[in-house]
Amino acid sequence: MASPELVRDFVLQIEKTLAARRLYHANSAPYREAGEKLFEKCSTAGAFTLRVGPLDLFLDKTSMINRPKREESFFYPLYRDGLRELTFTDEISADEMTALITVLEINERNLGAADDMVNHLWRAELTTIQHRATDGIGEAEGDAGEGGAELRRQIIELTQRVASPVLPDSELRYANAPDAQPVQPSVFDLHVSDDEIAALRAEIGDTARDDSLVERFIEILF
Repeated sequence: MASPELVRDFVLQIEKTLAARRLYHANSAPYREAGEKLFEKCSTAGAFTLRVGPLDLFLDKTSMINRPKREESFFYPLYRDGLRELTFTDEISADEMTALITVLEINERNLGAADDMVNHLWRAELTTIQHRATDGIGEAEGDAGEGGAELRRQIIELTQRVASPVLPDSELRYANAPDAQPVQPSVFDLHVSDDEIAALRAEIGDTARDDSLVERFIEILF
């Protein structure tokens, strides 16, 4: 099992790296050094899994960091959107660490109406950093295997289509086109006998003030 002290040092470095990336230009030395330290600390800690809670990140049952205020927590948006575990493997790469930090930098204002943090994490296609998230119906994405991943892919594709609809290439078929299919009768068509129409006309006529309106209503209805 990874040393709690080394993992805690890595988790705290995440906060420091995010702060440095906010304060300094991407080409500056502090910006670059913060990323290098983060990768170094993660590599030193070895393989481990962080369990994501609303207020804490846990290594097994030990809290690595506690942030009661959501606005001060870099991991709360991930928890809110369903992330429950992050696993860092021995093969962690600097590029994937940078990709993870890029996801953590996403501001809630930059999320689309049908988007979330876990979608961005999924799109990053990380292999040396694995994640487990709930799928919204009580089952963990990791437990669903390939089916869970396929479901998330389809959800993302659907949200993208809704956000950017594309008209079909095929020609529209109108009702009066020669090869158009006959219009089927509506399931709401009324089948009323003449006697019933007469009774309805008499009943409405008893309370209506304008006979012409009654007749027009009967014509529209039948």
